[in-house]
Amino acid sequence: MTFDACDEPSGFTDNADDCDDSDASSTDCQCTLSSVATPCSPPPSAPPGSYLTDPLETLAAALWTISGYSGSSVVQWPSQSALASGTGGTTITLPGSGFEGTGHVVYGGYLYYVSWSSNTIVKFDLKTKSSVATLAVPNAGTHNTYHYQWGGYSDIDLAVDENGLWVLYATLTNGGKMVISRIDESSFTITQTWNTASTVKQNLGNAFMICGVMYTTDTYYSSAATINYAYDTNTSTGRVLSIAFSNPYNYNSHISYNPNDGKLYSWDSGRLQTYALTIY
Repeated sequence: MTFDACDEPSGFTDNADDCDDSDASSTDCQCTLSSVATPCSPPPSAPPGSYLTDPLETLAAALWTISGYSGSSVVQWPSQSALASGTGGTTITLPGSGFEGTGHVVYGGYLYYVSWSSNTIVKFDLKTKSSVATLAVPNAGTHNTYHYQWGGYSDIDLAVDENGLWVLYATLTNGGKMVISRIDESSFTITQTWNTASTVKQNLGNAFMICGVMYTTDTYYSSAATINYAYDTNTSTGRVLSIAFSNPYNYNSHISYNPNDGKLYSWDSGRLQTYALTIY
């Protein structure tokens, strides 16, 4: 099965009209999420885990899967067809104690992941297979202190959108609610932080970024879930939402957005899913 068979929702607009330009504030940039299609999925893998793409396609059409919420193994696939057939994957072993959680991302040829039992993000070069930098997230809950509903050491969640690299987490000072920090990839430093008025993170299913806006889901296990909150870092304002979202296999442990193709990618009970979006 290939991923191109995914149904697109009514009103879906392709990349020519979405937010791929460098200026996310442009009036010509369509940036507001309106609806999410029912996902399509290839054959199941092993739950829970992460399904990763690089929007910059630095390593061509490669994709990555990481099974589990602790460990040190990453599988790199040369193409979507190789992933769907389960052939041609190459296992990469991460250094040290490995990772925790499922909030990893790949961006510009680097894997960003949270080091085991810490508040430290590791920048790992997928070409040289080596760690090149680390970044501590100040005051972030770790190791099931401020996790998503499902647990799994999901305290620190990385995200990528049109504006680059982000980290989503919760802190004691913000009452366990979502905190957003922007990361400069070159200097590998946090440049700005926003405290949101979201639901407490432990009552949320997951979160992702689109055009500088964080969206949260209300559950990881319901097939009739909702995107229930958005926080816009461009205006520093939050709002309650009610956008239908589906977790069809009732255990969605990873959601990420790819600004290159304008789709969501998720790992739901071992099924690697893609969601087409309506953005206006």
